[in-house]
Amino acid sequence: MPRRNPSLASALGRLEVIAAAQAGAFTTAQAHAAGLPSDAIRRQLSAGRWVPVHRGVYLTGPGPAALATRMWAAHLALGRRSVVGGAVAACYWGLTAEDPAPDEPITMVMPDGSNRGARGVRVTRVPDPAALAHRARTPPVLTVENTVLCAVADARTDAAAIEVVLRACRLRLTTPERLLASAARRQRLRRRALLEIVCTDVRDGVSSPLEKQYRLRVARAHGLPTGRTQVPSMVRGQRRVYRDVLYEAQDVIVELDGRLGHEQESEALRDLTRDNHATLTGHATLRFGWLAVAGHACEVAQQVHDLLALRGYSGSVRPCGPTCRLTGATGRAA
Repeated sequence: MPRRNPSLASALGRLEVIAAAQAGAFTTAQAHAAGLPSDAIRRQLSAGRWVPVHRGVYLTGPGPAALATRMWAAHLALGRRSVVGGAVAACYWGLTAEDPAPDEPITMVMPDGSNRGARGVRVTRVPDPAALAHRARTPPVLTVENTVLCAVADARTDAAAIEVVLRACRLRLTTPERLLASAARRQRLRRRALLEIVCTDVRDGVSSPLEKQYRLRVARAHGLPTGRTQVPSMVRGQRRVYRDVLYEAQDVIVELDGRLGHEQESEALRDLTRDNHATLTGHATLRFGWLAVAGHACEVAQQVHDLLALRGYSGSVRPCGPTCRLTGATGRAA
């Protein structure tokens, strides 16, 4: 039976403490500092106990690396001035529902002039990464606000950019005021105007991507009033509900159903009860989903205008552009 080297075991114990604080990642320099010689490091790698992930960076065990482990490994590979950003930062803060794929490169923010890189790491450069990072999180990661701003700028569509802002505010990870303050400190920011509009609407009560789409594509684009959003109301004096959009002067309610369908019968019954109660108390209700608002905004605008007009609204509805599909007040093609 081979004799165990006490000094080697002690060095391994010290390294385990270091790696545990870094989600299982460590560097060659840290292994040497713990007292491990190069031949001991090679033996651990040959035996498969340690796994190389970047040049000079290893994991203490095989298998898929957790998100925190990947963050630490990339940070150790690029050095102490590197900051986690991109999709990994968005996942870290809960702005996305799923972890990035294991083969998706991690985005790291580095100082201007730095030429450091690593396999599987995408590098973006700014003058001072530390100014964008959360002061207390390790490894360094962009603040929620800076993560949102990057996601807004990098989003493939305006709708995706809107959704990330709304999700961050809905989950109370940040506020419109903090987002606007962070945006003001940036000289360049893609979709700045859109961000300012969305933050203003969030302060006015818009809480879902579908509500935002209704306000932009239906109401504003066609010259209709935006109404009050998320207005509390009591059903039979017992249960509090929220009206998505309320046109108070005309007693008109617009409900926006962001779900793909009523999978649960109880949810459908709840909505029917809410709509029926609105009718019994003198309100008229229109209900629209994603397909109507995103794909048929002009027809939705016409229906909302016609109902408002029936109840005393004197304003007009205007085409949103040269290809607008508005119909006349009687339903004939314009």
